[in-house]
Amino acid sequence: MAATTVAERVALSFEEKVARLDEVLQTFSDEEMTRLALLFEQQLEFHKRPPLVEMELIVTYRCNLACNYCFMRKQNLCMDKETALLAVDFLLAYSKDHPFVNVTFFGGEPLMYLDLMEEVAAYVTERAKELSKKVNFACTTNGTLLTEKALDFSNRFGFLYLLSLDGSEQVHNLHRRFPNGQGSFEVIVSKLPMLKRRQGWLGARVTVTPETIGQLAEGVKELFELGINQFIIGLVHEADWDREALSEIERQYDLLLEFYLWAKDKNLPLRMTMFEKSLDEVKRERKHVWGCGAGSGRIAVTSEGKIYPCSRFAGSNDDRYVIGHIEEGFYKSKLPEALRAGAWARPKCVKCPLSDICSGGCPAVNLEATGSLYEPPKAYCA
Repeated sequence: MAATTVAERVALSFEEKVARLDEVLQTFSDEEMTRLALLFEQQLEFHKRPPLVEMELIVTYRCNLACNYCFMRKQNLCMDKETALLAVDFLLAYSKDHPFVNVTFFGGEPLMYLDLMEEVAAYVTERAKELSKKVNFACTTNGTLLTEKALDFSNRFGFLYLLSLDGSEQVHNLHRRFPNGQGSFEVIVSKLPMLKRRQGWLGARVTVTPETIGQLAEGVKELFELGINQFIIGLVHEADWDREALSEIERQYDLLLEFYLWAKDKNLPLRMTMFEKSLDEVKRERKHVWGCGAGSGRIAVTSEGKIYPCSRFAGSNDDRYVIGHIEEGFYKSKLPEALRAGAWARPKCVKCPLSDICSGGCPAVNLEATGSLYEPPKAYCA
């Protein structure tokens, strides 16, 4: 009987295609069938995945400092040009129709490999242009290797360096030292006039430990006077925070909020991400139903081409958290799905009134501090 509907004609066509495909498959060897099955699986996974938007490119695990709280496991591994270019090709392919991609140069200390960063930036910019996409770059640096050449690079590709600065000289040098034990504060501060002249707006990532929490607010004020405009505060959650240190977090945050509001009232160029993000979300009644996008919309790629959900997982150098390889695609892994689970999956967070804003903390930090993706450390909830 002749097909009378479009649906029947399509179904018939599909059946014919399957029959012809089966004839071809009969000629394949076992090895070829295995390779073909892998290709089909990769294509299916590609079409099921959401667009990949952000990549942390770990150009090296090496660093010229020896900070004692660093989560990157020190290894003498550096990314070669071929791996770096394959990584950004991977990003562009998996970004699908998304209008832009974000590339963050990460380390170790990425400025130890400035030439590689320049080659990568030029390559991905040209490739993205061919695909009608925009590329945004970012780089966090310890600041000791900043030069006019490094600033020529950032200016050419339109991004700002984020400095790692922990507060006053005494506080900063407690943890952020050169291998010979010398503090790095003076070296970084000596470069601030050049950075201010070339970059203008200066941002700092301030890492806080139980030993330094009591001086956080004063340290931020001192850095602001030195020309730093924006602050991202990060606690070393896996450290041993006793009851006294936990109480001090709240006190210091109150002092920071007071300083932030004073600066805003004076119309001074100061930003504190933790306050602005939270206040904005409260005003808009924004709810974080889902957790972290690591491993889904963003990934980290190591010098070996391994794909981790983010740099924090990559820092562990633990293959249990590898979710793919740039030459092989994504592996079958339940980790990205587990990371997306919001506060509803965290027993400790279910009844917390702030769970809609924080979503239960960083899963990688949770895992390192408590052994569970879903249990935040005490310092996070302080």
